[in-house]
Amino acid sequence: MKPLSLALLLVASMAFVMLGCSEDSSSPADVGTQTVAASPATASLAKRGPIVASVTGNGAVRLDVWLDGKQLYGTFSISARKYADGSCDGEYQIIDHVVAWKSTNWWHGKVLSLVIDGNKALVGGQEMSFPGNGDNMFLNWYDALVLVDNGQGSNATTPDMRSLLHVEPPENYLHMKNEVWSMTPDNFIAFLETTYGFSQFTVTNGNIQVWQAN
Repeated sequence: MKPLSLALLLVASMAFVMLGCSEDSSSPADVGTQTVAASPATASLAKRGPIVASVTGNGAVRLDVWLDGKQLYGTFSISARKYADGSCDGEYQIIDHVVAWKSTNWWHGKVLSLVIDGNKALVGGQEMSFPGNGDNMFLNWYDALVLVDNGQGSNATTPDMRSLLHVEPPENYLHMKNEVWSMTPDNFIAFLETTYGFSQFTVTNGNIQVWQAN
């Protein structure tokens, strides 16, 4: 089950190069034509051009949220790409757990937006399915989150980070597209801090890689 109160609390979960994805002004929920994964067709790739930015990763985060006296933690995986023509695709999966790996929230989304600034990526997407519990209450809701790549292996300066997940209902698509997904990652983190009083979690048992073409 994904209670509204818990979901809202989790919501509550040029010197630089900034890359953003182009989107049609109509809601993807209405259009229903964008796929989760990149098409392998040569013609499609030729139209999109090469990949110019990406973020991939997976891991676990300990959430500052308690349910029935138990602290929640989450696991996630993500693969997002931006192409030379400004389009984006990819997918992500987020699972929130209580202790002992009892799943309480589990959803799968498609990537609609990607903004990269240095080692940080702001990803926007849409919740498409709920394989863990069949609860479609939040079907087609829109998400935003930041992932921070702090280095690989012995070159890592500090652990990688993942932000809270900010979600809004389908009728807020234009607000998400024009005002949230268009933020820089740092501005989105500041928005979370101002709105909810906290913003990021340390990633454990995993790794994030943020890349952009020179």
